[in-house]
Amino acid sequence: MPAVALGDTLMEPVRTRRKKPEHRSAARFSREERMDSLYEAVLELAEEGRPFSQITVADIADRAGIGKGTVYEYFGTKEEIIASAVLYGMKHLRATMTRFMEKHEGFAERLEFVFDLITKGDREMKLMLRLPELLWLQSDLYTALLRHKAGEQRSIYEACAPEQTLKRLAEEAMERGEIARAPLSYVITAIVSRLGALSLYVRAGRGELEFWTGKDPVKDSFPAETMDLKEEEMRELLLQGLLRELRKR
Repeated sequence: MPAVALGDTLMEPVRTRRKKPEHRSAARFSREERMDSLYEAVLELAEEGRPFSQITVADIADRAGIGKGTVYEYFGTKEEIIASAVLYGMKHLRATMTRFMEKHEGFAERLEFVFDLITKGDREMKLMLRLPELLWLQSDLYTALLRHKAGEQRSIYEACAPEQTLKRLAEEAMERGEIARAPLSYVITAIVSRLGALSLYVRAGRGELEFWTGKDPVKDSFPAETMDLKEEEMRELLLQGLLRELRKR
């Protein structure tokens, strides 16, 4: 069954997460349980730092407690499973960000929360920020994800991706005069680039950048004076620099 048939699952509202099911006959799982179990399995494997290229269908099936044959009833390839799991994680990340924004109005406070998702190890944020790894590798997995973004599944990608939440964050901040007016594309790019830099710094410090081809990802990407900063210090440096930039423009 091609991944496009899973659109109705990914477009559903975020559900309460289930605990990992015990191994049992696939027939005793509902379709909803099987899909969530597969997505959660990918999230767990990614959170453990497993390179995408080394995750197998057998790994996913075993972690989900579902037979390997059952997996192929829903997906044609491993890449389709992981690409759909990325969207599933993005959907939960977007819901987390939206819930916080509904309770807190200040731009700086909202932005701090998003940065904290990286340093405190939020797994959906970690998964989303591994997307450059897919671009870097030019892998079949990246191709599968692009299919979601630009092809028949574009509406699914847009429903799951957090860009709209960041857009709302920027629009409301400009309306309240918390940041200078600027094109939304500029503001969102500025935010995402700092989040990406923080993720790179954190993951490099934790030895999670198997895809990096340079000798040292931190030395290759950051000024010498910042290389010895702790994660929280780098977080503060990038966050305050971003706030200054957006307030001045």
